[in-house]
Amino acid sequence: MAKRKSNFEKQLSTLLDNLPATEEKPYIPEVFILKLTPADVRYFMTLPINDHDRPLKDQRMERLRRNTNFVYLTFNWGLVYCDGMFYRVNGNTSGHMLLGRIEDDEFAEGVPARIEVFHIAQEPDIRMIHNMYDAAYNSRTRREQIEINISYPPETRDIPAYIHDAALGAYYRRTNNFESGTTEEHLMLVNNSEYQKWVNWLYGASVVGGQSKLRSHGFLMAMIDTWRVSPDFAASFWSQVRQGFGEDPLTPTRRLNTWVNERLTDARFQKLTTAQQRKQEYKTSIYLWNKYRTGVKKVVNITFPKNLKAE
Repeated sequence: MAKRKSNFEKQLSTLLDNLPATEEKPYIPEVFILKLTPADVRYFMTLPINDHDRPLKDQRMERLRRNTNFVYLTFNWGLVYCDGMFYRVNGNTSGHMLLGRIEDDEFAEGVPARIEVFHIAQEPDIRMIHNMYDAAYNSRTRREQIEINISYPPETRDIPAYIHDAALGAYYRRTNNFESGTTEEHLMLVNNSEYQKWVNWLYGASVVGGQSKLRSHGFLMAMIDTWRVSPDFAASFWSQVRQGFGEDPLTPTRRLNTWVNERLTDARFQKLTTAQQRKQEYKTSIYLWNKYRTGVKKVVNITFPKNLKAE
């Protein structure tokens, strides 16, 4: 009995009928989008990898694997067809990560992959294709990569890229024990359902527009936690913080508004590492949020209790 072909293999077979070899440069690939199934991933990983792709890194693969729990990233995979064979140009790390999720029965079918297929005449050109492919990705700025990726989900495509830029990094930090992550890992969040709900709330609450100092990751991580507790209370709280609402300088929102501005010239704060600064922003925000939620009218001293969390 003949083995059933995966959708991936069928697409490639159809593509070959209209894919003449080219020696023209720059090479122009044929492109198609594939909603991945386990069979597609397995087929992709049976193809030989070119000798120039990055070596596997366990730490990076583990981060990719962990974040795919709530991610529907469009993987960008490249293939070269030469002398009757397909070669993988890239995708070694993401492919192995997806194989691991399949083995653990944690694979979410329908993850999209953008497949670029190059048909070239000579094997040595595979290296040139790989270098071109790698450089094209790495030469994009973070903002350009964000603009490309946010154009996919209709739920958030109308939100400006500069808000996504800050929000993606903050959401990644908050869900990964304050680790900063990479642009690639941040982009994996654009189709996460909770991220989409939060960033829509963030945009609608109008607390991080313009030159708002609240776009720092520490404050945004605190916004995530306060939003999870109560979106309406959080919108009111952060709006008051941004505006410096109220005459009494000791109210929780006025205290935070003052601290947001004064930290930039505070010598002790400036001596902290970036990671320490973000945690200080987060903890100060959550402490004053809790005071606001419990109806405290005045806050004289800011001291952090153990196991601080948004209430």
